[in-house]
Amino acid sequence: MVFLTAKSGNEDRIRSLTSGAIEYIPKPFAVNDLKLRIAAILKNIEEQTEWQVEEMKRSLIEILSKSGKSGKIKDDYIFLKCRELGFAQRETEVAVLYSTGMSYKEIANRLFISEKTVSSHIQRILAKTNTNNRLIF
Repeated sequence: MVFLTAKSGNEDRIRSLTSGAIEYIPKPFAVNDLKLRIAAILKNIEEQTEWQVEEMKRSLIEILSKSGKSGKIKDDYIFLKCRELGFAQRETEVAVLYSTGMSYKEIANRLFISEKTVSSHIQRILAKTNTNNRLIF
């Protein structure tokens, strides 16, 4: 949220920023200044997203390499499919390990989560991929 406001008091500014505002811009403001601030916010979001994608990719490659089933083309393909389907990071990790043939128990041990949590993730994954077997991708 970017607040454009006639209120310029410090209390209003603090309340807005603690409520989740990214920027607090009191009137009057220069349109060019507003455009530059918004451009900077969007650039920052884009850079953070790229960093998160690369971090997730490294995490998946590490998981696959530990499972002994790593291959650069396969890693990229699975990662892209998970992103395309809107998987969360943990769902992606579970999907990768599940597709390699690991049991729920093995996945749970590898990711330090319960088998019940693995089961829940796999149910959501299968629903998102509209399938009912390990050949998710």
